[in-house]
Amino acid sequence: MSRQPAGASLNLVLDPAADVPLHRQIYEGVREAILSGRLAPGTRLASSRSTATDLAVSRATVVAAFDQLAAEGYVVSRVGSGMRVSSALPDDLTGATAPGASQARSSTRPRLGAVGRLEAMARLRPSDAATPFWPANPSVHSFPLEDWTRRLARRWRSATASQLEYGHPAIAG
Repeated sequence: MSRQPAGASLNLVLDPAADVPLHRQIYEGVREAILSGRLAPGTRLASSRSTATDLAVSRATVVAAFDQLAAEGYVVSRVGSGMRVSSALPDDLTGATAPGASQARSSTRPRLGAVGRLEAMARLRPSDAATPFWPANPSVHSFPLEDWTRRLARRWRSATASQLEYGHPAIAG
């Protein structure tokens, strides 16, 4: 497995005056190199220090780009082994392609990157059946709704106006 200097050999050209932040420019350049095949699966990337030196940016800028690539599954990192291109790319799984890359596959399904998949998942709604491990969504089918409404109605029949007011903040109850 070869080691690839991430800055110089990939011909990353950063534009500090651009509206796109430097870490995003690095992320997009490395991602495009991975998706286009210029960085093959298993290829070891240069360290964040040497990449920062090659690109004349701070190491934190490179770390932010590399962290985003790792979070989306384009690269994997192991202590002592460095950062390597992932063998299973997220775009292979979703059918997404790099910006500007040819779309060889035709599909009626939308092509989503990692961010798009997260946004799509956020819009999902559970079915009527109980969905296990769905945060903040209790199983309403097992809730004793009839008993609850009966007790609630009985309580509100004898409600007083003072129960509708805020209580004193120092007194609980």
